[in-house]
Amino acid sequence: MHIQELDILFRLALATILSSIIGLERQVRGKPAGLRTHALAGLGAAIMTLSGIMVAEQTIGIAGLTVDPTRMASIVIQGIGFLGAGVMIQSRGFVKGITTATTLWFVASIGIATGFGLWLIAAFSTMLALILLILFRQFEVEAEKVELLHSLNEENILSSAHDKNCKTGRKGKKVQKSKIW
Repeated sequence: MHIQELDILFRLALATILSSIIGLERQVRGKPAGLRTHALAGLGAAIMTLSGIMVAEQTIGIAGLTVDPTRMASIVIQGIGFLGAGVMIQSRGFVKGITTATTLWFVASIGIATGFGLWLIAAFSTMLALILLILFRQFEVEAEKVELLHSLNEENILSSAHDKNCKTGRKGKKVQKSKIW
C-alpha cells in the first residue's frame, strides 16, 4: 500500500491541527507546554510514524529484511515520556504538571494515529480530550475547594485544641505566658 503525497500532507496537517487544539487549551491555562510544544510533539509523532510506514514499504521484497512500522510508535512514546518528565515539577510536597505531561503523551498518540491514517480515531479522541480538559476542570476545581475546606477545618480543630492546652496546661491549671527574647 503506497501512501500518496497528498495523503501524507493531510496526515501531517491533521496531526498538527489536532495537537494544536490541545496545546491551545494548555496555553490558555498558562501551563509550561502550550500550543507550539503540543503541535510539534504531535507533528513529530506523525512524521516518525509515516517514516516507519514508508521505510517498511521500501524494504518489502528485500531478502531477510522485515520492518515493523508499529515499533516506531513505542520509540515516540519513550521520547514523549522524557519530555513529560521535564514538564513535571515537585514543589513543597506537591507534584505539578502531570496533566500537561499527559497531554503531551496524548498528542503523540494523535500523531501516531494520523500517521497511520486513523483520522476518525484521532479527531474523536481530540474531542474527548477537550471535554476532559475543559468541562471536567470544573469538577476538579470543586473537589479542590472541598479538600481545602476539610484541611482548614482540621487545622482549626487542632489549633483550637492546642490553644486550650497552652492556656490551661496539662492538668487544667492556668499557665502564664512567658516572654521570649
